[in-house]
Amino acid sequence: LMFDELDKYLGKLKVPYIASLRQSTNYLRAYQRGMGIFELPEYLASTDWEQWKPITRWLGSKKSQPS
Repeated sequence: LMFDELDKYLGKLKVPYIASLRQSTNYLRAYQRGMGIFELPEYLASTDWEQWKPITRWLGSKKSQPS
C-alpha cells in the first residue's frame, strides 16, 4: 500500500505527521457536488470530520507557524 511506503519513508527520515485520512467515498461525493468534506451532512461524513480534528487543531496552533 502507498500509505505503508510513505510511513516507512517518513519514519526513516524521522519526519512526524499529524494525521492520516481513511480512503472514503465521501471525498468523491463532495467533489462531485462541488463541495468540501465539511459541507456534507453529518450523518454521512462525521467519521471523516473526526479524522480532520488533529489537522485543524495543528493548523490553529503555533506549531504550524514558521519559526
